[in-house]
Amino acid sequence: MKRVGHAMKQIKISGIEIFLIAVLLVFGVIMMMMTPLGAGYDEDQHFNRVWQLAQFRMIPDEMSWQQAKFPQLYIELSYRKQPLVEPVGFDYWERYGKLELYDHGYYYGPLETRSRYNPVLLLPQALAVRYSTWRFELPALSIYYAARLAGLLTYTWLVWLAIRLIPFGKWTLFSMAVAPTAIYQASTVNADTITNGVGILFVAGTLAMADRKEIRFKEWGILILLIAALFLAKPNVYPLVLLPFLSIPPSRFWHKAAYLLLIFCTVALFSIEVVGWNRAAPNPGFTPSGDVNAAQQVNYLLAHPFWFPRVLINDLFLQGSRYLTQWIGVYGYDYGSVPAITYFLFLGGVVMTLLHRDSPNPNRKLRLVLLLVFFLCYAATALSLYLTFTAVGDEFVYGVQGRYLVPILPLLFLALCNLPFLHKLQINAFPAGFFILASIITFTSGLILTYHVTCGSAYYEMKRCYQPFYKNLSPLTVSSPPISEGTVLIQEIVPVCSGMTEIQVRVNSPGQALDGEMEIILSKVKDNSILLHQTVNNGELPTDTWYGMDFDPDWQSAGQRYALTIRGVNSPAGTGPLLAYSIRPEYPLGTLLENGKLLEDDLLFRYGCLAGLQKIWQGVTP
Repeated sequence: MKRVGHAMKQIKISGIEIFLIAVLLVFGVIMMMMTPLGAGYDEDQHFNRVWQLAQFRMIPDEMSWQQAKFPQLYIELSYRKQPLVEPVGFDYWERYGKLELYDHGYYYGPLETRSRYNPVLLLPQALAVRYSTWRFELPALSIYYAARLAGLLTYTWLVWLAIRLIPFGKWTLFSMAVAPTAIYQASTVNADTITNGVGILFVAGTLAMADRKEIRFKEWGILILLIAALFLAKPNVYPLVLLPFLSIPPSRFWHKAAYLLLIFCTVALFSIEVVGWNRAAPNPGFTPSGDVNAAQQVNYLLAHPFWFPRVLINDLFLQGSRYLTQWIGVYGYDYGSVPAITYFLFLGGVVMTLLHRDSPNPNRKLRLVLLLVFFLCYAATALSLYLTFTAVGDEFVYGVQGRYLVPILPLLFLALCNLPFLHKLQINAFPAGFFILASIITFTSGLILTYHVTCGSAYYEMKRCYQPFYKNLSPLTVSSPPISEGTVLIQEIVPVCSGMTEIQVRVNSPGQALDGEMEIILSKVKDNSILLHQTVNNGELPTDTWYGMDFDPDWQSAGQRYALTIRGVNSPAGTGPLLAYSIRPEYPLGTLLENGKLLEDDLLFRYGCLAGLQKIWQGVTP
């Protein structure tokens, strides 16, 4: 009976574990349901891969489109496939929830994907798609959300194990696991879901083993399992493998050969899981620009050994705040803006967890190891992007995103938790949990407003709502002819918000004839009333940015049709400013006339509306 009672105590779930599971499942499900299809980072690409894996095709893109039978419906409903980024409304499920998988037929085209990671990273989602499709025959949306739910449950299980295993800093690790970005990634279909969970579990499991007085065969086996799981994840977590070798001295192993065998197995696992997979499914990668060349970048760094450390410090100085905010909370592709209070609440909660003494302190050596491995992980992540995405010899790193830090930042904060000189500032866990929970609530509220309400972010920011929001803004690619004497552009505009009070055009070049002028007129088509009539000196125009003009708010602008007319004045032919055109037909609500000729492309423009808080401030009902 004593053994049974002891076993029951061993499996007892603590309060922090229950809180973790509740937060992840409640808010993860809300984010999962309220995020439109394809709105997560590279979600379309990852779901294409999931569809292939669901048919047990492990190698990416080995199926023809005839074999894949990918539903056209998922293409049509994808948030990223819409001409412009717009809210989907709250009637999303009402409109599409009952549609069957092939109600809109098959997708007749190549089912290619950039998602080429180890298939284990998307296996739970693939199994969910397989059984919800071919066994239960669920509607199309239900199948997609089943894949998301499978990922969320897997992440929840992994970080629950991590919280259970870690010998100190449970509340600090809790805050890392429930960072809004981490929950958002776990609630959409992507390879970060399991990567983040595995990375957090690896750190916690390694620290648990390092806390043992002796590494016997059981502990050795756990380390092997953790390393094997690590090499299944994305490359940004591979440097974490250094942690067990730096935190556990060889003398603690039950036999000297066990430490050497651990090294051998690590090399073997890397060769099989990483090298072997990349040989079986090589990544064609992307076509870099002329200034990006990995081989030349390596040669440059070898010739300038102190250059990259300088670049790393410079990049952190310039972009560090962006990385931090993206790690805390960001919506897919940076659509919309996260309520600013989210960042303050979350950071406040994290700091409080550092002051909560819930377990023995890590010793100084372990703190230094955690800091060292963190910096090595960050440097390795930045270096990989510097080699593959950044021009040779550039002074910053291109491509780093804050979400890449989710599985490695626990190292930094665990190194700082329970610092001895801060013991007098001990804080109860309740306020820390309250602040973290409040940050998740504000993040989730902003997500709902961003994806489902027109000008949703204007309800928590005192800023104008700018529309349209271009999915792929590439202004310098296509330009108008010089806006000179005799050149006339007329762009139709139909605002989606009331209170329009500003119009902006994208200027590629102010032109050579800086003494000329550009006339801009915004009029309502219905009655020819003029909202804006302005003449601008070409010399006042900026380069490669938006040029905006204000006018009195039109509180009835939503759904009305306007004409934006731009013509050159006193500019010799061929010497006026160049305005940006879209690279494809981006604006389906209006047309562009160039000297009376109808064009397929559109003028790149934006209009600003007073909405949300600003409209309330003006005394108008939002």
